[in-house]
Amino acid sequence: MENPLVKIAATVAFPSMTRPDQMSGKYSIQFANLSDAASEKLEELGMSVKYKDDAYNRGRFIETKSKFPIDNSKFKTVLDDSGLPIDPDSIGPGSKVEALLKTYEWSMGGKSGVGARVVKIVVKELAKAEALADDSDMEVL
Repeated sequence: MENPLVKIAATVAFPSMTRPDQMSGKYSIQFANLSDAASEKLEELGMSVKYKDDAYNRGRFIETKSKFPIDNSKFKTVLDDSGLPIDPDSIGPGSKVEALLKTYEWSMGGKSGVGARVVKIVVKELAKAEALADDSDMEVL
């Protein structure tokens, strides 16, 4: 496989780009609300497109995972609409993005499939990440 690139428009769900996800221990991001064309192309490349009609309004989505953070420390990876780097932690669930992904084949423990790596994310509409509440003045129950 030649590791083709694919460009998708999506809504961000469950971003853990600079801190590992608690469940998987990896850096990850879900690209949700995929169009018919994006879903078909990703499936044609061998990826598994999931569907959830849930409170998060994900619809069809994929998840990318990595052992390495998705940030701008080595390459300009997360950009605004003008092409300027932005803090990946500022991207909250519900942000509208265009993502350039590079697919790859994997196999582990007798299973195999096709995954995707994030090459570039361009934020078209930013939904701010919610800050954790300051609980320092609350009584512990």
